[in-house]
Amino acid sequence: MIKFSIIVVWIFLASTVTAVMVWWDKRAAQNDRQRIPERHLLLASLLGGWPGHLAMSRQIRHKTAKSRYRIAFTAVAIINVLLVWFVLW
Repeated sequence: MIKFSIIVVWIFLASTVTAVMVWWDKRAAQNDRQRIPERHLLLASLLGGWPGHLAMSRQIRHKTAKSRYRIAFTAVAIINVLLVWFVLW
C-alpha cells in the first residue's frame, strides 16, 4: 500500500510539473521565445507526468496536430503505464 501511495503522489507532482512545462512551451511558441525541447517534454512525461501533459495539451491545443510527436508521446505513456504496473505487481 505504501508503494501505491508513493506512486500516486509522484504521478500527481510529475503531472503538475509537466502540465506547467506544456503551458510554458505553448506561451513561448505564441510569443516567439525560446521553446522547451520536445525531448524534455517527453522525458517529463516518461517520468510520470504523462497525465498532466495529456490534459494540458488537450486543454490548450498544444502539440495536437504534430503526428510524429503524438506517436512518441503515446509510446511514452504506454511505457510509463507498463512500468507502474510492473512495480505494483
